[in-house]
Amino acid sequence: MSQVPALGPWAVAFLVNLWTVGGVLALGCLAALGRARGLHPRARYGVVLATFVLAAVAPAVLASGIVPARGPVAGALTSAGGGPSALVFPVAPLVVVVWVLVASVLVLREVGGHLGLALRARRSSRVDPVAVGLDGWPEGVRLLLGEGGSPMAWGVVRPVVYLPRRLPSRLSRRSLAAVAAHELDHLRWHDPGVLAVLRLVNTLLWPSLPLRLLARAAMEEREAAADRTAAESLGGGEEVRRLSWAETLVSLARGAGRNPPLATGLPGPRLARRVRRLTEAPPKPGGAGWVAGIGLLALIAVTWVPVSAGAHSYDPARAGREGWTAVDRLLGENPTVVLVDERRLVNRRVVTRPEESATNIDERAGP
Repeated sequence: MSQVPALGPWAVAFLVNLWTVGGVLALGCLAALGRARGLHPRARYGVVLATFVLAAVAPAVLASGIVPARGPVAGALTSAGGGPSALVFPVAPLVVVVWVLVASVLVLREVGGHLGLALRARRSSRVDPVAVGLDGWPEGVRLLLGEGGSPMAWGVVRPVVYLPRRLPSRLSRRSLAAVAAHELDHLRWHDPGVLAVLRLVNTLLWPSLPLRLLARAAMEEREAAADRTAAESLGGGEEVRRLSWAETLVSLARGAGRNPPLATGLPGPRLARRVRRLTEAPPKPGGAGWVAGIGLLALIAVTWVPVSAGAHSYDPARAGREGWTAVDRLLGENPTVVLVDERRLVNRRVVTRPEESATNIDERAGP
């Protein structure tokens, strides 16, 4: 527990940066994607992932003071002399405790999700792809048939494609091959592994709404990319195959079971939006310039919002130089910090050093 007070100011700065820095990056990324509709879904997916990484790492770097903080938010959490705000220290330990408790519960939920996938694999039966009409199946990928659920893929070291047992009899051989192409595309691009990492980061950094927005955008682009691969496997004209795959998605949605959140599955989330992207006229290729331009503006804006925990750390020597007076003492094992802001004693509960008296401290602090 002695580390909680020391970690608290950094956690507060990190939390503020997750919302401010992450928010600017997320909004810039979503604005760029809105203007760059002609980019391939995999390129858009890469842009979102890069933004997600930056929105998760940059707040920690900035909070650690590796890059100096500046801007209005940094000023809001400091005093006029550059020291810590009187509101930072009281709430910082509570922020750390609540953060850790909630993250622990969410981590247990993720562990339960992995155990659920393992249990589903144990209850399913492995089949030969050729036996269900799937030719050209890649080596090293297991095909499982089981009860319930809907088509999905998971695994990195031992990749799996799961199909409901009744699906091969429900779909035509052509549609079944498109379903398999969709799931194999996820495995080819290691989407299940990326999904697991995104979920873990969002679990540990659960207070960050911008990261959740970026994770949702990544999900949409990931599914759009696999949808394009599945549509292309159907053959025929572009419009015909896109409409055919949209019909297959709607068909899969009827009676589809619930999939574990750690697997990439069909029909997947936000089905109406995916069908609309398939049925609308494809946009003209291009849009990389919009991504670069809006991304540059977002990075420029980020330089004005971060907060550094170094500005809120307790440094008596610096505090004296910058117009603060601070006295810290030990009461048994617990440190007591006394802060004086604008020459007024915030907390007069002082335990003096042996060589100093309370009178001397009060004189130094001022009236």
